[in-house]
Amino acid sequence: NIITGCFFLAPLPTVIHIVKNKSVGEKTSIPYLATFGNCMVWFVYGLPAVQPFGTPMLITNGIGVTIMAMYLAAYFRYSGRLSHRLLIVVIVIVEVGFVVALATLTLTTINSRGTQKFIIDVVCCVCNILMYIAPISVLIRVVKSKSVEDMSFLVAFAMVANAFVWSIVSFLLWIQLCFSFAMCMFLGLVQLVVYAVYYPSAQ
Repeated sequence: NIITGCFFLAPLPTVIHIVKNKSVGEKTSIPYLATFGNCMVWFVYGLPAVQPFGTPMLITNGIGVTIMAMYLAAYFRYSGRLSHRLLIVVIVIVEVGFVVALATLTLTTINSRGTQKFIIDVVCCVCNILMYIAPISVLIRVVKSKSVEDMSFLVAFAMVANAFVWSIVSFLLWIQLCFSFAMCMFLGLVQLVVYAVYYPSAQ
């Protein structure tokens, strides 16, 4: 949970830069929207009705939702494009609606706790992978421009560290989630490789 907390805080320098410059520049909010949705799904996973000992997960992902909401507020405030602001609002509404529907329908219409947990497991796996795929637009821009100016090494490293730790935890405790975290670690490593390849050109 400490590693996950560091992962949530990794984009802070980028957000501080945005606030100081009062502009998002070419930076995208998509990774933070994906993380916001992922944290909400994992919050549901940590509910006592799903995971009897999920209190640490509730706390960690509750903090994650709050931090991502603050990042998104900064992006919304300093984005100069109306279309970008509308995108943030629409995606947040869709994500909140989806998570509320997931929690409500799963926990009220399905009596088997095992089935409830399986459904939420699957959703968590998908959301995990989507969160790690989200920075793909940044990677494409880095490759095209041959510059890592819009890419944060700290965020990429935190993503790999987070996925690595949770791959081990899931292998020991939740084997059904292991593939998801292993895939996330691979996607994170791809980001680090891209950063390493194009970092020298920024010097």
